[in-house]
Amino acid sequence: MACCRETVVSKSCTHEQMLARHGFDLGTPISGSMRPMIRPRRDSVLFVPLQGRLKKGDVALYRRDGMAVMHRVLRVGKTGYIIRGDNSSEKETIREEQIIAVMKGFYRDEQYIEANDLRYRAYAWIWPKLHGLLVLYKRLPEGLRARMKRMLHPVRKT
Repeated sequence: MACCRETVVSKSCTHEQMLARHGFDLGTPISGSMRPMIRPRRDSVLFVPLQGRLKKGDVALYRRDGMAVMHRVLRVGKTGYIIRGDNSSEKETIREEQIIAVMKGFYRDEQYIEANDLRYRAYAWIWPKLHGLLVLYKRLPEGLRARMKRMLHPVRKT
């Protein structure tokens, strides 16, 4: 089975091969670094080739040490970007040449959500600003976090 045939796609295809052959790449993330918006092993993300430069709030697919990584752009620099996963605490700097593609949208429970959808753009604008709260929350003891979750998401009795 050859990579990137018209009707059959092998798991050995790279993102770059899919983009070159089809003009898009659809994949399911395996890490939780982009939670809560993009859920690992459940949601599918549609990437397209980058036209121009990334903008603040875009989700980039890039290579780090040979691995494909998907994170949000926090700041645009002259030769690269400061990025971080929505569920990550570490920022990193990437160079322009590391970029593979940009997220066009994603599928969540059979519903397609465009990256330029107003609700999604609001999330992309607000979420990085709330990141400090996420860091504090992650530092709380597990028991306290579990109680907070139960308060926010009570189990409904049927």
